[in-house]
Order: sequence, then C-alpha cells, then structure tokens
Amino acid sequence: MAALKPNNSNLPMADPSAGPVLPAAYSVLAVEPLLSEVERLYGLEGPSTRQLLRSWANDVYEVATTTERYVLKVYRDRWRSADEVIWEADL
Repeated sequence: MAALKPNNSNLPMADPSAGPVLPAAYSVLAVEPLLSEVERLYGLEGPSTRQLLRSWANDVYEVATTTERYVLKVYRDRWRSADEVIWEADL
C-alpha cells in the first residue's frame, strides 16, 4: 500500500483565510468531504473506498481507487508544521 505523500503545494494547513474546514462527525472527519479533498489535492480518480484504520492523536485512513490503495494520515490542527509532516512522510 502506497502512502499519499504531501508536498508544500497540496498540504492544507490550518489557516482561517484558506477556506472552510472539513466538517466533522463525532470528532472524526465526515467521509464524503474528506474523499473530495483527497481527490482534489492528490488528483486521484474517484477514490471509492475508505476505511478508518486508526484514530488516536491523528486519524489514519485507507483510501482505494480501482487501481491503487493508499494510506492517508490526517493530523490534528496545528499538531505539526508543513515541514514536519513532509519529513515524517519521507521516513
């Protein structure tokens, strides 16, 4: 399974001027808006399935298309800087 690796051009950071925040349901992100953002930010063709793999300090999801499977990690607001997230993804 491949990781969805962020870069500075597609890494949304907490910024009030950046637009709406994804809605949450019971402190876990709502699935449809999350998949829409994944498709927009990473250019995936219709991510179709998803599964919450783990939810502790950060949420980890499996996202699958018809041809690939990915791991997506969603951080808490202001938990890491963009450079720290990119560094961790490169490990």
